[in-house]
Amino acid sequence: MVSEIPYGALLAYSPRGQAEVSRRSRDVCFRLKGGDPATLQRAMQLLREHVAAGGVLSPFFGPAVALVPTPRSAPLVEGALWPAAVICRAIVDAGLAGSVVPCLTRTVAVPKSARAPRGSRPQVSRHVESLGVQPMLGIAGRVLVVDDVITKGSTALAAASRIAEISPEADVRVFALVRTKGLQPDVDRILDPTTGVVRLVADEGDRQP
Repeated sequence: MVSEIPYGALLAYSPRGQAEVSRRSRDVCFRLKGGDPATLQRAMQLLREHVAAGGVLSPFFGPAVALVPTPRSAPLVEGALWPAAVICRAIVDAGLAGSVVPCLTRTVAVPKSARAPRGSRPQVSRHVESLGVQPMLGIAGRVLVVDDVITKGSTALAAASRIAEISPEADVRVFALVRTKGLQPDVDRILDPTTGVVRLVADEGDRQP
């Protein structure tokens, strides 16, 4: 199992803050999770501008990067929205990556981290067991696991671990459009490009920052 993975995120949101920016951050987050085209287009514009300016997220992207969408918490039903896959396609359309490789599937449902009480979120090992993986046809360069929201990072570690099983030589990183900032009462900005690491600690993800 992967013990540490680099991650990056473009936006920040507060789950419970009551300041105006925090409330707006939740609205943006929910719109992105719901696949709202206008909100996603605006996020892609901000991401493209950030990368073009050589911002902290620019090393995560490039024409040779393969994007792997993170599966939803339950097996995908035909016709259902897959937010991470929608984001992946938007990133490629924005010219920031080369391809989308949907090689991960959720074979067994797990509780959603955002709704699980503190201390009862699925552990990394449970995520790993619930994920199926298909060969990536020899992809050995940069692989970017993409999700809509990153909380603690347990799903990210599990996804990276599965990819490492079939492509151990790949340079795997994680990108989420939004990172949760639940340990502080409010956020002071929504656009908050950030990079850091997610570490495996006692079978849970430990995202810093």
